Amino acid sequence: GNSSWVLTLPENMEVNFSSGSGNFDAIDLTVNVTANSGSGNYGWTNVKGDSKVNTGSGNINIASYQGDINLTTGSGKINIAGIEGDLHANAGSGKIGLAGLKGACSVNVGSGDITAVKINLTGKSSFNTGSGDASVTLISSPTHNISVNSGSGDATLDFGGNKIEGKVIMTANKKNGKIIAPFTFDKTEEVDNGSDSNVRIRKTAQLGTNDIEIKVGTGSGTAEIKK
Repeated sequence: GNSSWVLTLPENMEVNFSSGSGNFDAIDLTVNVTANSGSGNYGWTNVKGDSKVNTGSGNINIASYQGDINLTTGSGKINIAGIEGDLHANAGSGKIGLAGLKGACSVNVGSGDITAVKINLTGKSSFNTGSGDASVTLISSPTHNISVNSGSGDATLDFGGNKIEGKVIMTANKKNGKIIAPFTFDKTEEVDNGSDSNVRIRKTAQLGTNDIEIKVGTGSGTAEIKK
């Protein structure tokens, strides 16, 4: 049969949650959570704390979160709207959507898309997908290393009108890929990965005096930086 539990908790608790196929909803909590579910979904609103969340095939939806959080789903989707803290998000074959972040990011997808908007990065960050598109739009110029990469899709980094400063490194497959940027590169070279079909074009430029690295790369798609 089924059971539904509603728990009212005091602040600063540590919660361990485990379910085969059940969902975990949380509202207005200050807690540290470790959660595991085989196929259940997560829906959290206005939660504070440090959390680690895992589901095999469920979806994860987070709104208004404060704290560091680690999210993993095998084949579900991850959607986050509003987070202040460091984010680690991994999806095997689902999509990851992120709107509004202040913190550092490590976002990885095996075969889905990554869409991130209104991003304010405060630490070293990366956005990587194997076969989907990766699109990141910033609301401030980064002060730490940033990488946006796709294996076979498009990789786009939009500075949202903010200044582009740092060492820019852009790569794409010579045969099928494309590189687009609103500035002139200092150097263009070919990188041989062992066969003609794997030869990559690498373009670099030093913009300003900032020593951070800005990397945008793709295999057979388009690598693009926008103003």
